[in-house]
Amino acid sequence: GLQEVSPSQFKYLITALAPDYVSVGVGRDGSGGEASPVFVRAADFEVRRAKTLWISKTPKTPGSRHPGAICPRVLTCVELGVWNGGGVFFFNTHLDHQGLKEQDPDFRIQREQAEVVAQLTDQFCGMSSLPRIIAGDLNSGSEAGAPSAFKYAGYDDASSGDPRPTFCGFDGLGSEVTWA
Repeated sequence: GLQEVSPSQFKYLITALAPDYVSVGVGRDGSGGEASPVFVRAADFEVRRAKTLWISKTPKTPGSRHPGAICPRVLTCVELGVWNGGGVFFFNTHLDHQGLKEQDPDFRIQREQAEVVAQLTDQFCGMSSLPRIIAGDLNSGSEAGAPSAFKYAGYDDASSGDPRPTFCGFDGLGSEVTWA
């Protein structure tokens, strides 16, 4: 899964990675704009079904926003089949950056968006017992905001507590914002 993919980057990646990879996802305004697509290696997985939902009170409305968020944000949902008969659900997102400059220690918007994402993943998966993976730029600290909401919803942190930065900021300092 990728985040902050511009329309020109998305178009380039689709062409450059075909036919080995298929893409899933749309821009956050519904037809274009920044996207959080998933690229699936066709030799390893089949896309059983996929959809893009907006992290808002109206998740099927393109361009809709969570209350207090600066930008529309999407959740790209994919059910993948493994050629040996198994499967997995994969979700990719990029949560809002509202409150980061104010150093909101609770990361309230990101926590609320993560709660919405957890509900949307439950709806997409239904009663299936297949494994679920949520990945993305959560714009949160490790102990507040989205990670704590996902832990509360029953998800494990795949980083195994590794504190190394996942965002470089191009200044060498870095911070933890990207999670699986």
